[in-house]
Amino acid sequence: MDVLLFALAPDLDPRYELQYSYLQDDVTRKRPTVHLLARLLSDSGEGSDPVTRLAPFARDATLRREGLVTLAYAERGAPFASKPVALSP
Repeated sequence: MDVLLFALAPDLDPRYELQYSYLQDDVTRKRPTVHLLARLLSDSGEGSDPVTRLAPFARDATLRREGLVTLAYAERGAPFASKPVALSP
């Protein structure tokens, strides 16, 4: 549910675009990326390894399998974690 809210925020209020840009230290990134959401939503306790944090964004994870979110196109060869997360149209 949290991922959906983070992905929806820029559509509801454009000020979130600026916040995401600041958090990612890149003014061109107006949507949260997989990496940012994994950091924001991860449990900082034990078991928070990178693979576990990226699991909710895998192709076969519920959010993507059910068509709720999509990973927007990133430049060719860009790492998976740098892809922007958006609600599916």
